[in-house]
Amino acid sequence: MKHLFITLVIIFTSLNYVYAQSDTNIDINTASAKSLASLPGIGEKKAQNIIEYRQNNGCFTSKEQLKNIKGIGDVIYAKVKNMIAVSDTTEC
Repeated sequence: MKHLFITLVIIFTSLNYVYAQSDTNIDINTASAKSLASLPGIGEKKAQNIIEYRQNNGCFTSKEQLKNIKGIGDVIYAKVKNMIAVSDTTEC
């Protein structure tokens, strides 16, 4: 019984980890303002700035370009860099 419990705990923990990883990758080229605002340190105003940047400059080609947005520097970038993705898309 103890082995079954330990096995179930390991499986549950593994599933939570996989779900958390897939749940946090927000594509900054296609994400909505609501999704972007859910990132730590972003909020509604910076989310709107990200969308405006995409509209004016085209798709992001790297995560680091997020630092081109007013108010997003090294500190905020460090918080979100493992939570974002950049798709290979031409439609932003």
